Amino acid sequence: MELWTIFVLATLKLGLNCDFDRLQELANQHKTVRQMLGHSGWEDITHYKLQTIIDNVSKLKPAMLADINQVIVEAGHEVEKKSLATYYKRGVILLLLKPMSIIQRISIYSGTLCVKSLN
Repeated sequence: MELWTIFVLATLKLGLNCDFDRLQELANQHKTVRQMLGHSGWEDITHYKLQTIIDNVSKLKPAMLADINQVIVEAGHEVEKKSLATYYKRGVILLLLKPMSIIQRISIYSGTLCVKSLN
């Protein structure tokens, strides 16, 4: 099993708090999950066996996922700092997605930053 596949399945298991049977069903049947795993469509017949999922996903502990998450968040902050500086110079409107699908509008114009909820 590839590292990306293990990472995606471990993240799903932790996020959904599901058992390995449910995880296997998602990996084998759920279209969007299969796309995240790198399977293109109905012609891809890759099938994940339960014991393979258990053996591989069990190796990736929640603490390790938290460490990986922290690295990703820090990298995202660096990218965001660079992109906000670029947008600030241009005076454009950004749409940012926040966790739980809350969308906020951030308007940067003439040196001021205004955040307005779109709810």
